[in-house]
Amino acid sequence: MHILDLEWNDPIQKEVWKSTILHKIHKTHTRIFARKCNVVNVTAKTAKEFFKNNHLQGAASGSQNLGLSYNGKLVSVATFSKSRFRKKQLNVFEILRFASLINVSVIGSFSKIIKEFERTHSGTLVSYANRRWSKGNVYQQTRFTLAYSTDPCYYYTNCKKLWHRSVFQKHKLKDLLDKFDQNKTEVANMYENNYRRIWDCGQLVYEKEM
Repeated sequence: MHILDLEWNDPIQKEVWKSTILHKIHKTHTRIFARKCNVVNVTAKTAKEFFKNNHLQGAASGSQNLGLSYNGKLVSVATFSKSRFRKKQLNVFEILRFASLINVSVIGSFSKIIKEFERTHSGTLVSYANRRWSKGNVYQQTRFTLAYSTDPCYYYTNCKKLWHRSVFQKHKLKDLLDKFDQNKTEVANMYENNYRRIWDCGQLVYEKEM
């Protein structure tokens, strides 16, 4: 697991990381079985708030949100959308986020939510496992196939916040930076404005035919 100091210094993300560590070493104290939970539709607002407090990458906006409820309390949520990178292909969907309540292990939750999504959709389901904290085990257990892995990707940071490199593509920089020189590279311009680069560990890309 690769933990950034930006994440550890953030009070919300630190708690998510602590929960993730406990889960990885099988020390989560509260265990719930998905078979005892009800599948529920979740509003976009509720899903965003859930991911903000329970997912290492924070909130995301999808077109459909499904969750599991246990004794009236939301314990797991997944959000789905049309694929961001295969827009020209029909019936290719993507899992943008999946998370369970921190410090709670909901056994079988991912499988149960995926089965519910498959009940009303056909085509290909795609998802990305972040190699900073995942080996993709949950996908292997639910019959996803590893399609390929990506190279590490860089982000920019000012030591207070992190941005994906796409935010600072060169053609956008003149409107974003205090100092910009068209004759210099994207990286050189960013460094002159006191931003630095940091790399992730790449992604594992999984697919499942529904």
